[in-house]
Amino acid sequence: MTSEEFKKTLWDTANKLRGSVYAKNSVEWHCKRRSFSASGGFTMVKPSLYAQKRLAWAQRVDFGRPVTAFLINAHFASCCCVANSFGHVRRTPGGEFADGHLIRTSDIQQITDWTDFWAIYTRSGSYYIVVTFDSKGGRASLSQLIKTVLKGFHFTPGGLH
Repeated sequence: MTSEEFKKTLWDTANKLRGSVYAKNSVEWHCKRRSFSASGGFTMVKPSLYAQKRLAWAQRVDFGRPVTAFLINAHFASCCCVANSFGHVRRTPGGEFADGHLIRTSDIQQITDWTDFWAIYTRSGSYYIVVTFDSKGGRASLSQLIKTVLKGFHFTPGGLH
């Protein structure tokens, strides 16, 4: 699967998670508007003022370990999180993991409530801070994930990860 096919699949998955039909190449969450450009890259607008304030606040907090990235518009499904990342430590000059890009985490191993934020530790060793939830079911999806974890679940097989 090429990088472009992966991006399209990720966007399609995110749209399905939201439970709504959107224009073919655009999605609206806390970020006002993003769409695929003719060159295949992403055109993005800054997050909402609310998300910006929470992001600035989260970046000042000591979470006790290095943070991989801060996530806004978080939605949980299949023991992972789909969200827009900011301040990702693996950001590249070529734009991979740039601020505002939609990512899917690996399987979640641990969830911690930091009172004002949620922290997730993933199977790949990443440590993400959830700054805001998707406005249409993001917080409820976290509750459902916690219920699923309490019942027991099986991780994604290594070959599919």
